[in-house]
Amino acid sequence: GQDSIEYLAPRYFDLADEGPINPNAATLRYRYNAYDFENNKSQELYKNTGGFDIGESPEGLIALGMACFYDPRKTKTTVINNVKLEMVLFAAGPENRSINSFFSKFKGFDVIPVVGEPKPPVAEEPKPPVDEPEPEPEPEPEPEPE
Repeated sequence: GQDSIEYLAPRYFDLADEGPINPNAATLRYRYNAYDFENNKSQELYKNTGGFDIGESPEGLIALGMACFYDPRKTKTTVINNVKLEMVLFAAGPENRSINSFFSKFKGFDVIPVVGEPKPPVAEEPKPPVDEPEPEPEPEPEPEPE
């Protein structure tokens, strides 16, 4: 018995143009056959939205999972490398006291200013020209007598 997976499509919802170019998370839809060793047969399963994180270390992923697990908010979001991510966590066990799995969903690009970095210059509104008094015209020279 073997497990097999069939990739169906990317899942970036209303961010279909930005999603594939984000560097932190792949969100996708897939179907897979999971082999059940106890019953000696395969079971077909379907995942409407799933995914995986890209580029984080195993320690970083564990830290993200733990932070999400203990975060009391229903929706957990973070920004990593200017990419906004929603952390999706599935708890398990008695009283949901352990983590079954979690993954990140891409939610768009977001630039967060860093404290201590110089702020970009702000363009000033152009000022209207100041009305200056017009110079007095020079008197015309008097004609010379002949």
